[in-house]
Amino acid sequence: MLKRVAAIIMVLLVVLSLSGCFGGGGSGGVKTFNVLGRVTSTATGLGISGATVSINDDYVRTTTDAYGAYEFKRLTSTDNTVTISVYKEGYYRPTPEPLCVGSGGNIRKDFSLTPISSGGVGPVTIEGWVDYGYSELYGQSVSHSVSSYRAWTEPDMMREPDRVIVELSGDVRTAGISTLIKDVSAEEYEVRDIINRVIIKVPKGESLDDFMARLMESPMVRSVEPDSFVYAARVPNDPYYVSSQRSWLQAMNLPAAWEKTTGSRGVTIAVVDTGIRYNHPDLPSKWELVPGWDFVDGDADPIDPGNPSMTIASHGTHVAGTIGAYTNNGIGVAGVDWAVGLMPIRVVNEYGDGYVSDVADGIRWAADNGADVINLSLGGYVESDTLRGAVQYAYGRGVIVVAASGNEYYSNKIAYPAAYDEVIAVGASYKPESPLTVADFSNGGDGLDIIAPGVGVWSTNYNSRTRELGYESAEGTSMACSHVAGAVGLMLARNPSLSPFEVRRILRETAIRPGNGQVWDSRQGYGFINAYAAVTQATLDKARLMVLDEQLKPVSSIVVPGSDRRFTINDVPQANRLYVFGWLDVDGSGVLDAGDYTGWVEISTYGSSSVDVSFRLWVHSTWSASDQEFIAKGLKAMGVR
Repeated sequence: MLKRVAAIIMVLLVVLSLSGCFGGGGSGGVKTFNVLGRVTSTATGLGISGATVSINDDYVRTTTDAYGAYEFKRLTSTDNTVTISVYKEGYYRPTPEPLCVGSGGNIRKDFSLTPISSGGVGPVTIEGWVDYGYSELYGQSVSHSVSSYRAWTEPDMMREPDRVIVELSGDVRTAGISTLIKDVSAEEYEVRDIINRVIIKVPKGESLDDFMARLMESPMVRSVEPDSFVYAARVPNDPYYVSSQRSWLQAMNLPAAWEKTTGSRGVTIAVVDTGIRYNHPDLPSKWELVPGWDFVDGDADPIDPGNPSMTIASHGTHVAGTIGAYTNNGIGVAGVDWAVGLMPIRVVNEYGDGYVSDVADGIRWAADNGADVINLSLGGYVESDTLRGAVQYAYGRGVIVVAASGNEYYSNKIAYPAAYDEVIAVGASYKPESPLTVADFSNGGDGLDIIAPGVGVWSTNYNSRTRELGYESAEGTSMACSHVAGAVGLMLARNPSLSPFEVRRILRETAIRPGNGQVWDSRQGYGFINAYAAVTQATLDKARLMVLDEQLKPVSSIVVPGSDRRFTINDVPQANRLYVFGWLDVDGSGVLDAGDYTGWVEISTYGSSSVDVSFRLWVHSTWSASDQEFIAKGLKAMGVR
């Protein structure tokens, strides 16, 4: 009997407690309440961002944040219940539910949405390729009024910074930043969690000093300092670099390579060509050159007399300037190598004619007299045992031989000596903004290794009609060849022990490719030259890749690409938003550095059992500050410091 009485009492208590939700007419007056909760996926358990949560058929609504959380504050109702619903495209829409608000206060309501899937709900396989980015932003805003010394050793103080770094009295995540911005009449700002600072743009019409003084009057501000300009190191101040060369050399990632080395006088590159006008002010003098030989005139003075009928009156002078013009000297052009030993060897007369026997002699002479690299911006189409023997002789002595593929529009026939197995064969790229576009004149075919800048290439020139030593633009695989020879000089400056086989392998493995998994092509070879990756030997099989969720937490293991740059990541969950992060530790420090290659791509895995994911990695310092911060957070989940 006592048990029956107790049960009846419990039922009455429950009914009474619920009566506030079933009165319907709002007899309890106006209720003030808050609603908060989280929307997650039934497939992954992860939060769903961007879901729309509504009260009473969109009377009020909000969207979930990156973690799937939502919140309504200080809602009012005269009814004891309201209707709450949630919707997100790509998910089944659940039936709206009543929510008891009779007692007011905080009310929690979580939702789980089921994805609309056409491919099952099991683990997903991610496949794709990873490649290098190009056309980086080193030195885009360099001031050429700065001296050559200051251009690469310290910030430019001549320009007044247009924004400031503000340290607040408290944590930037909890401070009333919007109030401060309003008080100082600023319009643009950015919160930097990673350094716990706020970057604020100086309002138009106000001086830097005045703005900093006004900021310091605020009790919210602890300190203010200018966000001074800093320029990338090793950006040359040669005027033609800015006006005519920069786009090509940036596409090669050459300014980043200059961060590691600008060359060495101990590396000798033989220019086997028409000779050199060594009295050019942007080239080494006769006494500064490595002694060479003239096989046309048979003497030790390999000067090019110049062809009066040609705009490029001295082919060898143009080639030599690309390889090693004086750089950062405030005049003319920038050479690929800022410091290199140039060895002029004349085997072709001023009209561009020569004999195979002279070329073979020049190759052997260079190999016997200390050349580390031989540049052959020349060629023919008759195979010669004599020429092959000279190339093999140099290769056997550890000399790297680089040659032009030819300019005869052949799609499957490259010139000799480029066609020989021991030679690095170079074709011409057409334009820097799309460096994998091959110039129509550039010969392709079996044996082509790489392409390089070949159109609109500015370098040192001699005009024999006016007797002027100046600068001129030229095109051809000759120009492309000299860029590669110069890059090889940088490689040897950093690692003199590299063999010809290793140099060729590194150039192939670090080349920038189309990004479709293609390894070699008869027109592009192994791709467009990537000087930075070649100098640092940063091959993509050393990269690390991982999938992270919206909260930047790992949902896969770490994988590395294969030698073909393809990768596969298995057992990835289905989710509306995931990220694939990549990191190539260029210097092997185990720490994220400005010179590392980094990148990410956002993907969705819903509705598929496999997803094709392909993306490029870029030099980390070329990302915007906000992107760098996001990347650092993602890589932290991979264990990167």
